[in-house]
Amino acid sequence: MINEMTIKCFLSLSETLSFTQTAKELFLTQQAVSKQIATLESSLGFPLFVRTKHFVVLTDMGEVYKEFFTLGEKRWHELKEQCSSSYREKSSTIKIGFVDSTDYKNMANVGITQLLAKFPTIDIQIIKGSPMDLADKLEKGLVDIIVTYNRYAYHAKTYKSAYIQDLTFCLVTSDSNPATRGAVSWTDCARCTLMFDTSEFETRTECLKRAKHTTGYLGLNPEEIIIVDDFAEGMRNVMAGKGVIICTDITYVPEGAGLRRFPTEKNDTLVCIWRVEHETEAILHFANSLSGAYDKFGSDK
Repeated sequence: MINEMTIKCFLSLSETLSFTQTAKELFLTQQAVSKQIATLESSLGFPLFVRTKHFVVLTDMGEVYKEFFTLGEKRWHELKEQCSSSYREKSSTIKIGFVDSTDYKNMANVGITQLLAKFPTIDIQIIKGSPMDLADKLEKGLVDIIVTYNRYAYHAKTYKSAYIQDLTFCLVTSDSNPATRGAVSWTDCARCTLMFDTSEFETRTECLKRAKHTTGYLGLNPEEIIIVDDFAEGMRNVMAGKGVIICTDITYVPEGAGLRRFPTEKNDTLVCIWRVEHETEAILHFANSLSGAYDKFGSDK
């Protein structure tokens, strides 16, 4: 089996042309050097050196492999330095994505405070977006880690996740909505017109399909589903009394707007998601610090 030591022995011997000198340079015995060279030659199927009692010289194929392994070793060191430099650069910055409709400020403060305590010089960038937008940014490497709902999370082997908190699906309606004015629970809103926000990464048909899947899961039967551009637009329509919107118990709902939030009987999970290949100590530390952040400190109301 050819390994790093095998190549080191070959390159050293190709320069010293002495088993004794190579053994000294690599702090090995002569027998160990001989065994490494024999293993290499056996793997290749032809000799790389001519050995006599008085001298050692490279064969023609030995010269070819000397050039090959020399270039390979140089490239290996260059690649190692490039990767190390890239890792250091990535480790000095962390881009964190939060769902823009969630009430995430306390959780973010907890995670960032603990992150800065361990990595005081790290540059932290907060990026907000819809769950689907954040998932797309994570896939493209535009963010390092996202805090999102489990139903939007990637579960492939190339991603890792960390549990944060269980959530409850809710329906939000307004006092100005005549269809839900006397509502006392989510079931009283189950047939009301529903605002459902889309993403730039899906067609209207795909969004409507996702809406129907969600309403079916929650046990809703809205008389109409209105597709809106984003959650903010949907919330404005709700405040105007035009329907209801689906959220969770950590979704930001404006105070003093006559809005009411009714918990349903269905749950979701808040999770951190990041790509395995982009994992750094900072990403792991931030993910671990978020677990239970809401339970300990509560969300902003």
